[in-house]
Amino acid sequence: MVESMVRSVSLSSLMHGIELSSPCPDLIISGLASDSRDVQQGYIFFALQGSRQNGIDFIAEASSRGAAAIVVDSRDYAAIQGATNVIPTKVPILVIEGLVFCV
Repeated sequence: MVESMVRSVSLSSLMHGIELSSPCPDLIISGLASDSRDVQQGYIFFALQGSRQNGIDFIAEASSRGAAAIVVDSRDYAAIQGATNVIPTKVPILVIEGLVFCV
């Protein structure tokens, strides 16, 4: 579990200085989670590839729990693009090239 941030911050300020292909929505982010069961209203969900499961399989659950945005690796996004049962229409998807989870 990734611990919640102490204070809320805007998504645009989190992305400040990062080259984006489109404008970042001005959402308030209240926490981070890499486990969909830990997602609360306003969290960013990191849909990471794990050793046994892939976070993209839990995007819909994270969205239903109130995720403000979803972060996916570009390879995973290419695989799920157009799958309306996987990608919620109202939640921004942040696609990152070569997303790696460090432990």
